[in-house]
Amino acid sequence: MKRQQEGGLLASFFPFLEQGGEVYCLDAGNRFNPYPLALRCRALGRPPEPCLEKVFVSRAATCHQMVAVVEEMLLPLARNPGQKVVMVLGIETLFVDEDLPLFERRYLFRRALSGIHEIRSAGIGCVVTHHPEQEETLPWHRVVHQTLKPIPLEDPAHGQNHSHLHKLPGK
Repeated sequence: MKRQQEGGLLASFFPFLEQGGEVYCLDAGNRFNPYPLALRCRALGRPPEPCLEKVFVSRAATCHQMVAVVEEMLLPLARNPGQKVVMVLGIETLFVDEDLPLFERRYLFRRALSGIHEIRSAGIGCVVTHHPEQEETLPWHRVVHQTLKPIPLEDPAHGQNHSHLHKLPGK
């Protein structure tokens, strides 16, 4: 999924943010793009700052950092779900290029997925993206599908159904 498409995904949360919702984004693939949200706000005659202040972003550069963000920053959200959505961008990205043994990457990936599953079970909406154009990421996609059983979403920027854009079903 291209950075612009993921920016369009964030922009699709404009009504949710305007009604007081919060979006927590874990960016594992350097894909976070707030500009489409700001443009949408301005196009509707509203200043972007009130919406952007409700978007919280954490970037992970290693798979260990990703697990730490899930377990230490996102999991605590489950205690008080309220109006929250969690986005995980490029979930598999950090697990492909790591200079770690495969068994350790698999263990960390499953820990991250387990945390996302727990967040979802608490009633928090979760959106997970991955990058299907990269052949080396296919095994990781299979684990995502087996663990989270995602529902493909329509790409809000282009009105097309994409297998790499997923809403995770609720409880």
